[in-house]
Amino acid sequence: MAKGIDPREVKRQQQIEENEKRLKARQDITFKQLCDKCEEYSKIYNTSSKGSTARTHNYGKPLFLKKINEVKRNDIEPIFNDISKEEKYATANLFLITLRTMFNKAIKWELMDRNPTLRIDKHKMQAR
Repeated sequence: MAKGIDPREVKRQQQIEENEKRLKARQDITFKQLCDKCEEYSKIYNTSSKGSTARTHNYGKPLFLKKINEVKRNDIEPIFNDISKEEKYATANLFLITLRTMFNKAIKWELMDRNPTLRIDKHKMQAR
């Protein structure tokens, strides 16, 4: 307690400010921004980033303007079903896997709390 300042109180105040910044960042990021952030991450750590980036940009356009916390399973399922109607089952599965990975990264980066793709089942694929 130097100069009448409690270091625990200072640390508590810093944690409150960090939490407020994190909450503000959560509210501000859109799905498009998450795609860009994941694309940058993928270029560094993943060799197959081009295919997943193309899939996200081709099929995920309806989600681009939404905030990531507003994206729900009801938004993703119609896109998944539309791809499936064209009998592109493998593409639909890969799109779902890509979204699932992106949302898991967002959770890891503390941008959102839960993954909206969790209860969407992939198509069963037959081995060739």
